[in-house]
Amino acid sequence: MLRTWKDASQGQPQQPHVKEQGSYQDAQSRRTCSGEPSSVTTDAASSNSGAVLDGAHALSSTITKRDRDGEDGVEDVKKRKRGPDVSVLPGSLSTPLVPSKMEGRYEQTRSRNSIIILDSFDDAIICGSRFLESTIVWATVSPEVVSSAGRISLFIVNENVSLESVTRRLASETRLKVTSWSKSVSPTRWSTLTEYQVVVSSIDAFLGHLTKGVIKMSQLRALVICDVACTSSALMTVLECFYRAQNADARPIILALRSSARVADISQLEQVLETEAASLSATVTFSRLRPLEVVVQYEPPSSSQDTKLTERIRAIQFSESSLFEAFSAARRVIQELGPCACDLMWRRGMKRGALVVNDDGDAVAKVTSELQNLIDSWPFAMPNVNSSSRGFNVSPKFARLIQILNTCKLYGDKFRGIIFVHEREVAAIMADMLCMLAQDLGFLRPLALTDSDGYSVQGVCRGFAAGESNLLIIPKSLEDLDIPSALVVVRYGVWESQLSYAYSCARTARAHGFLVHMVENGSDVERRVLSHCQRETFDERWIEVVMSGGSSPIPSQPLIENCVLPDGPDEDVGPRIEDPTTSGRLYERDAVCALYRLVSNTLHMSETSHESLFVVRQESCDALSCEWICDVLLPSELLMEQISGPPRPTPAHARRAAAFITCVRLYEHGAFDHRLFLYPWSARKTQELAHADSISGNRCYSRKQTPFWSNSLRLFSHRWFPVILHVQGREKHAPMLLLTRQPLPRMPACRLFIEGVPTVVQSVRAAPVEISADHLHALHLFTIRICRAILNKPFACSADDVAYLFAPLRSCVRGNLQSTEFQRVLDYVPWDVVLLAGKEWAVRFDPDFGSLQSVEDMVIQDRMVEFTRRYYALCLRQDLTPLSKPEDSSREAGYNNFVEYCKARRKGFDGLQDYQQPMIEVAKIASVSNHLNPVFQPLPERSRGVAKYLIPELSARFTIPASTFRTALVLPSVMRRIEDFLIVQELNAVFFNHSIHEEHLFAAISAPVRRV
Repeated sequence: MLRTWKDASQGQPQQPHVKEQGSYQDAQSRRTCSGEPSSVTTDAASSNSGAVLDGAHALSSTITKRDRDGEDGVEDVKKRKRGPDVSVLPGSLSTPLVPSKMEGRYEQTRSRNSIIILDSFDDAIICGSRFLESTIVWATVSPEVVSSAGRISLFIVNENVSLESVTRRLASETRLKVTSWSKSVSPTRWSTLTEYQVVVSSIDAFLGHLTKGVIKMSQLRALVICDVACTSSALMTVLECFYRAQNADARPIILALRSSARVADISQLEQVLETEAASLSATVTFSRLRPLEVVVQYEPPSSSQDTKLTERIRAIQFSESSLFEAFSAARRVIQELGPCACDLMWRRGMKRGALVVNDDGDAVAKVTSELQNLIDSWPFAMPNVNSSSRGFNVSPKFARLIQILNTCKLYGDKFRGIIFVHEREVAAIMADMLCMLAQDLGFLRPLALTDSDGYSVQGVCRGFAAGESNLLIIPKSLEDLDIPSALVVVRYGVWESQLSYAYSCARTARAHGFLVHMVENGSDVERRVLSHCQRETFDERWIEVVMSGGSSPIPSQPLIENCVLPDGPDEDVGPRIEDPTTSGRLYERDAVCALYRLVSNTLHMSETSHESLFVVRQESCDALSCEWICDVLLPSELLMEQISGPPRPTPAHARRAAAFITCVRLYEHGAFDHRLFLYPWSARKTQELAHADSISGNRCYSRKQTPFWSNSLRLFSHRWFPVILHVQGREKHAPMLLLTRQPLPRMPACRLFIEGVPTVVQSVRAAPVEISADHLHALHLFTIRICRAILNKPFACSADDVAYLFAPLRSCVRGNLQSTEFQRVLDYVPWDVVLLAGKEWAVRFDPDFGSLQSVEDMVIQDRMVEFTRRYYALCLRQDLTPLSKPEDSSREAGYNNFVEYCKARRKGFDGLQDYQQPMIEVAKIASVSNHLNPVFQPLPERSRGVAKYLIPELSARFTIPASTFRTALVLPSVMRRIEDFLIVQELNAVFFNHSIHEEHLFAAISAPVRRV
């Protein structure tokens, strides 16, 4: 059917430290307080095992990248000179992680005093809380923690500030133990204050207790002076008489915070603290949701050649397609983990029975046995992470991960870590390799979470919380599960998903955890991906959404997501929805993300708000397990009803199940966006080279066909999806209904050229319908009639093979396209016309020709056969009869009247019953033509054979109205344009992640220059 339609339709260098000292103070103040993704980029060339989280500890002391290091949020290593390798004292993290040539670039704010000027007192509170939190984090993991035992941090404010309100604010911002301290505190109560981490006091009370000897400067870890006037005698007395008099090694670190309204007297404070003030831009805001973040760079892998074991397996006599999934996984594992991991993958696959040869024939057993013997006898090597060794057999990325994990020994038994990887196979092999490195990483108890079963996940989480395992390796497909938070979360590579970033932030312990991003050195793609985590492009409320399981308000800022499915056979499991446009899939594990994206896009378009999307409630609970049910609350623009999912053992699995049911319901209603589906990476394979022509040498490729029509036949579920087609600006074109077996994506208006005049065909989707068997049979016959009439030749297609149906619509639909929702669009179909057209191609006029009053909206045939000339009826000429002289008709110009012409030219003519019947003035209907090309000229027809007047008695009325037939004649061009846009949408999804405007992409691939 489609083929017939197609036939019918045609670097700058680093500046010296002296010159950038002034700007460094500004940068340092921003590092202390900025809520943007704080990134410490660790040089990938460093090989010391303690090199990574020393940068993380530097971050905890507010060392982050400078603003001018790159607008994308990551240092542009291409434009910066590389420093030498870093040497760090063994067993100590007290040495700053900076190259010797860059000592002036990064300084540890925990070892020097700072003065920061902010816009308001509220900003000072947040800035001070960030400083205290990072200082206490450092003291928790630093080797100096013993010497700092019993020391607390003080937050000093003016007398007119409420201590209780500041205390509550600091407690909510930092989750630290905070209390207030007034003048009335007795000396005996000081011992009770050491139970707290931060104490809030006024400047006068602090001076009073210093004078009485209740507290000494040596008992303080840090001192935050928040918006206290420099002219205050109490402040100057504290600094001159108590702080300066103390031994320098025993002095606390001071952070002085001043509002912009109090800068006139700042010079005296700068002199006392021996530092310079720096201002913080008013555009900087603060985050309570982001953890402390580190960006770690690794060298790109060398050319990923097959290992010797892979070459031996490939040499076995069977086609690579027999183990296509295994060889694909081997290529990805060697890229991520290295040659050692690739060999381990083959051994693991054989043990799990995953290496199944798909070749047919008797040789299968022999090949499988040979493969088993080869793997069983192979000498597998241990992972060697020493890059200077000849036996180095891991990827630079994995070696860098080992350096990160080595620095976590300081946490001891308190260590909890999570590594997010992209695929399950990588997670499982990584866990095996870490277990093999027990000699170097004996404190680690790694476990790969690859089973998505709810009860298995519960057991893993309980063991992780109890310390049975202290390092979880989790694939991206399981990142939405309710995993306990960890001290260190590593993103083993970054992928284009803001929701994944939100999950990583949510799984990082807020008060004292680190989020580590591993980025390939010099990769512009990964730099761009990291830039999507900046404040300008990422709404931090998404972190709160995933932490609350979707029960907090959904932001209206759309998410940036990559719509690619992870490869591997383990990922292709469970029920799914399949998109007919791109062959994309949506599994239950992906449904939560899809609903987040759909709702945020809907809110963004409608400029409304939505409180919560998921509400999880406990259904039942006993001594062994609990079951949860999730309710989905969609915006009214999408679906009015509330949907509840089935009981599941965990809240996360309940959300998944309810979200998937909701996606199915939306898909059945045609309200699910095709851009929410995910598609396999294998879809990006390029087409194989065609054989070159022996004479010209040209290679010919078949035209790309959209999979929509074949997919719609395969996925048909007895529900039809109507699209109303309306030719704008032409009253003589009636609207028509296109019924497809699967929902068409939203299409832009189709631009056609009818009679050389630009015309727009608008398409409006209506609510899905279920069609009865009788009506379905009638529509099938009507569609066949339309196709035969347009082609004017025989055409047949069975009801099971037809990809779409056509139906006429009443003209009243034309004016209601925008205002009517058409919940019952079939009510606008003239079923009498459908039934008559399916049964007959034409009918005779009433023998009482005198009663013929009008021929409006008629198509006239000059004879009673199906494939013949057809004419539009213009008017009924009461002034002409068959005996009239045809003065203005070229066909009958040589005859005295129309009857004489019929006697001479019409075979078997025996005369008329009524010689006084009126004549019908007609206009020839042109054959089907290309309405997509403005310069297309149809083939000229001989004017001598074209009738201008027809005798009703010798003619027949075509069963399809003229207004409907006019629209039907442009359907080949409309369907061609629809197919073009379906191909464009598939191209945009597979190769460009829906990042290009589809009309622009269509113009690019359909321009004449594409043939070059």
